[in-house]
Amino acid sequence: MILDPSGTPVTELVVPGEGTWTVDPSTGEITFTPEEGYEANPTPVNYQVSTLVPPPGATEPAVVEALVTVAYLNPEISLSKDVVAGPTSNGDGSFGLTYQLVVSNTGDIVLGDVQIIDSLAATFATVEAWTADAHRVVDGPCDAAPDYTGEVPTAGLLDGNDTLQVGESCTVEIDVTVTPGADLGIHDNTAVTQGTSPAGNDVMDVSQDGHDADPDGDGPADDSDPTPVSFTESPAIALTKDIVDGPHNDGTGYYELTYELVVTNVGDVRLEGVQVEDDLGVTYADATLFIVTDALVTDGVCTVNPAPYTGTAVGSAELLSGSDTLGTGESCTVQISVRVLPGADLGPFDNSAVASGTSPGGTPVDDISQDGADADPDADGDPSNDSDPTPAWFIEEPQLSLTKDIVEGPTSNGDGTYDRTYGTDSLAIGETCTIVL
Repeated sequence: MILDPSGTPVTELVVPGEGTWTVDPSTGEITFTPEEGYEANPTPVNYQVSTLVPPPGATEPAVVEALVTVAYLNPEISLSKDVVAGPTSNGDGSFGLTYQLVVSNTGDIVLGDVQIIDSLAATFATVEAWTADAHRVVDGPCDAAPDYTGEVPTAGLLDGNDTLQVGESCTVEIDVTVTPGADLGIHDNTAVTQGTSPAGNDVMDVSQDGHDADPDGDGPADDSDPTPVSFTESPAIALTKDIVDGPHNDGTGYYELTYELVVTNVGDVRLEGVQVEDDLGVTYADATLFIVTDALVTDGVCTVNPAPYTGTAVGSAELLSGSDTLGTGESCTVQISVRVLPGADLGPFDNSAVASGTSPGGTPVDDISQDGADADPDADGDPSNDSDPTPAWFIEEPQLSLTKDIVEGPTSNGDGTYDRTYGTDSLAIGETCTIVL
């Protein structure tokens, strides 16, 4: 029997605000039925048991009292997620990173069928490419799923048959490679864990960023901050310029020379819209005349400007089509053949070109050319601070020769005098002049 507050045995006791206690007189089974909406543990009650007959040597039935306490089992699970390595650039526009997830049984009863669902496809839906390279259980009694891909239906990290005792946890890591392209982030990721109590009650939790699944200390259910990741590009471009042939005097006052320019992607992501601009009109502003006789790509994946290139802003000072892409470490070599009539100004004529491109994330980069074949002669890893112009000098070698000879006579005039004729040759470049005296 249940004892009411006055100590009277009863078969039913109503506790206002909590629920009703009942006793089956035939079996002695006691039951608590909570009121609708009541979820806490009820106030303990006194329970009295008496024998039907007195024990041997006694005249009255034996009576035993006990305090009956009901404590509900509370299955609970928690999940934390953090980036523990990376993102690290692979130097080809992709980045590697490692997520770490910790699932824990934070309730008071064993949990079975423990699983973690992590859909990376949702996280990286806007990037250029991504792959889940590897996943593993690094701690705890769980087994990794054999076919995790990060995409539904194979987004489960565990095999789904694992059991976590109270207080136990499992740590899982995922290695991911991401090529962000134009979307550098932030890319938020959220995983979900679930388990089942022996009574068949399912519990779940949405991951909390960091190592602590319950940072506010009131249970993990209300802690679900996503785990962010973003990517940082380091785009860079380099340009060298050198005279690889000439200047040669062609004997008419014109000089012929060939410039060679090498543009290189020296950053960690591809570059799009690669261009080289070389305004020879500025370089040879003080010369009498210059003419671009040829411009061609001699090495690499670039395409020459179909305009065509004229070397002046009035025509086209852009050497390339502007639609080319250079992968990390790739380069293009361009040669320009020029005829120059220097006139009175023999130089030096300093020339600088500019290379430019844009990263997948939209960051523009450029570099002013460095004279010679080395874009970074000071070897500090930064070609942008090496911008010596490429000079051209034109050397005249004027020559004049004179010969003198008696070409006729002496002839006697009959009066004691003689006539003679001298011839002289004056030789300049390609010219001959004869003078008769």
